[in-house]
Amino acid sequence: MITMLFNQEQRRHHTMMCLAAVLIYHCFFFIVALLPNYAALYHSGFAALFVGLAVSLPCTLLLWRYYNHHYPFMPLGQFNPGYFALGLLAIIALNIVWQFLGIEEEWVASLKNYSVSARWGLAFAICFIAPFCEEVIFRGFLLNAFLRWGRFTRQQSIVVTSVAFALMHTQYHAPATFIWLFTFSALLCVVRMSSGGLLLPMLLHMLNNTASFSLSTMS
Repeated sequence: MITMLFNQEQRRHHTMMCLAAVLIYHCFFFIVALLPNYAALYHSGFAALFVGLAVSLPCTLLLWRYYNHHYPFMPLGQFNPGYFALGLLAIIALNIVWQFLGIEEEWVASLKNYSVSARWGLAFAICFIAPFCEEVIFRGFLLNAFLRWGRFTRQQSIVVTSVAFALMHTQYHAPATFIWLFTFSALLCVVRMSSGGLLLPMLLHMLNNTASFSLSTMS
């Protein structure tokens, strides 16, 4: 049953559902990390693919389906060439600035040390699974949690979502990296709200990760 948000109680319930979905999603990561031999799986390079296929993707799809059964605020949307082109240009400009700074994270540099099969698994997880799941969780659930409140402007919702997105990427350490992640998230939030769906942010996120992963493993 689709529910519209006509009063404060309905908005509060919607916000709590969105925040609960974000919490449930991330709790699974901590649970998986407690599994026996997870450390060995992580160091082998196959952890990202395992977690993506066994946890992230199923959890995201179930949460998204449940939400769409109750609310109409998280559609996939349609492809809009204009918004896609503008978003792509903005992300290219952001990456040019990043390359100019010349900052290399230890985690990114370590990708070249894995076996060929592990790198293929990482590529699929980083370039496709992660962008899909992160867009549903961050630009979907977390952004929606605050957008429906009149006292929360769009700008404030973008800031909250982007701060959370940056902080959850715990594999990075350089302060400049978190600024980049915050800006990247803010751009995707704008694209999501402008296009009315998650399709364009997903595609842009996938393209960005594919380009970054390719450059990191081939350089």
